[in-house]
Amino acid sequence: MAESAAEPGSKRSGLARTMAKKALAPLLASLASALSGYLARKASVLAQEKLVPKLREKGGAKAVAQEAVTAVAEKVGGDEESSRDAERRNRERRRNQRRQALEQSGSS
Repeated sequence: MAESAAEPGSKRSGLARTMAKKALAPLLASLASALSGYLARKASVLAQEKLVPKLREKGGAKAVAQEAVTAVAEKVGGDEESSRDAERRNRERRRNQRRQALEQSGSS
């Protein structure tokens, strides 16, 4: 008997929740659309006010891109090669040590 009393209440709350979701869905979609439009306009204004003057100051987008590529190449390129060479030397040294150990154990 207690179960049957609980069921109608849960059906009503479930129905109310479903109706609320259906009523709020279009509002949320409109809000998301308006927000994305606002952010797009604001981003454009900020780019014009902040980014463009700095690009012009540094000689244009091409100069900034070349500067960035050069900076990255210096940081990545040099370290990568030296670490590869160091790893290669370490492998060679370990091979030589193993060969010497095998030769010594074979001659004993």
